[in-house]
Amino acid sequence: MQAHCKGEKEIAHVTKLLARIMRRNLETGNELVKLGAEIELVNDYLDIERFRYGDKIHYNINYQDDDVADYMVLPLLIQPVVENAIVHGLESKQGEGSVNIEIYKDGGLLKIIVQDDGVGMSEGELNKVLSALNEIDDMPGYRIGLRNVHQRIKLFYGENYGLKIYSEVGKGTRVEILLPGSEVVLC
Repeated sequence: MQAHCKGEKEIAHVTKLLARIMRRNLETGNELVKLGAEIELVNDYLDIERFRYGDKIHYNINYQDDDVADYMVLPLLIQPVVENAIVHGLESKQGEGSVNIEIYKDGGLLKIIVQDDGVGMSEGELNKVLSALNEIDDMPGYRIGLRNVHQRIKLFYGENYGLKIYSEVGKGTRVEILLPGSEVVLC
């Protein structure tokens, strides 16, 4: 409120976005949420990152049609993957970088693609990340967000779903979040 009263509109706006994200994270249980709400959360997060980094970071969110926004998914599936793209892909990149999010149905799958044009990973680094996705034991500080998302998807939707990750040094990283293409019926 002080920032707003002092005419610091940008700081007031970012504080409001941060408060919305925190409120959403605190209110989120295990109930399914609309994918549109997840997209809004990611958009708020990326707006905060744009404030932090200015024109260094660009982003784009595309989805196939409005029906996709009504699809019910586990909460907090996309934001941790996007955060990973910023922290590990774009923060240390020289110059500008971008994160593109594309959501569409492909046959029997709902695909959520998070792609950055950041620093990327070597084959060895990528193999460590892929191995860590299925580890049960906590490896302190090592891709906990990705592992959490991957394991939650597998537990809820089944072994055919989860994360696929592709990366190349100097070209960036692509994370595919694979979910069932039709609504999950809960008993």
